[in-house]
Amino acid sequence: MGNTEKNNIQARLSKDRPAVLFVGFGSLAALAREAAEVFAGYDIVTAKTAAEGLRRTKTQTVFVQPVLLLPGVEYEKLREESACPGKQVVIGKPLLASPVQVRALAGILCKEYTGETVLFVGHGTAHPASAFYGELAQTLRKNGLPRSFLGVLEGEPDFEAVAEKLSRSGIEKLLLVPLMLTAGMHVREGILGESAASWFSRLTRMGLRVTGVERGLLDYPGVRQMLLGSIVHALAEAE
Repeated sequence: MGNTEKNNIQARLSKDRPAVLFVGFGSLAALAREAAEVFAGYDIVTAKTAAEGLRRTKTQTVFVQPVLLLPGVEYEKLREESACPGKQVVIGKPLLASPVQVRALAGILCKEYTGETVLFVGHGTAHPASAFYGELAQTLRKNGLPRSFLGVLEGEPDFEAVAEKLSRSGIEKLLLVPLMLTAGMHVREGILGESAASWFSRLTRMGLRVTGVERGLLDYPGVRQMLLGSIVHALAEAE
């Protein structure tokens, strides 16, 4: 995001001075720092829930940005909690909520891991928004990562489904990359952990040489820019 766009945003909002509330789990510090530069002079708040964050905001207008991958159960809960009498609340979109966003995230990941064999692992959900996982997997393979695979801890495609594809592919080594916003417990234990049940251990027992990448999606500058862009879009729609 260039200086001109930042200046335009700040000028457009100077009369209202709303708060920007990021709602998500794990450390949101880097995202909050960048938001403070773009939305200089405005309250930047981070919280685990919308209800908590809205209680802490002092302004009447609050732009709530979900730090979520999908418009699933957590997003629906956030929208319910954002009904706050006495405040004007505008809600942004999760990271993957449209085909345009799918292509944008795929572009970031393709650039980061070009030439590699990669297995991305997300959390998973029973919500219909899980369809975005499949869309992302297809887009990754078509747009620069033909040797990429995607699985989830809960739901489909599960470990067994991914393992079957890996076995048929004949690959011998891969990068194991979390597809979660922050590298929290699910990443440290369920994906990259040393326990026998982790994906890292199970893949290793298959005879694969696995290199774990302990990064959340928020560690990619392009992903942080996507979320800031969602606020810009919400601001434009609110005018």
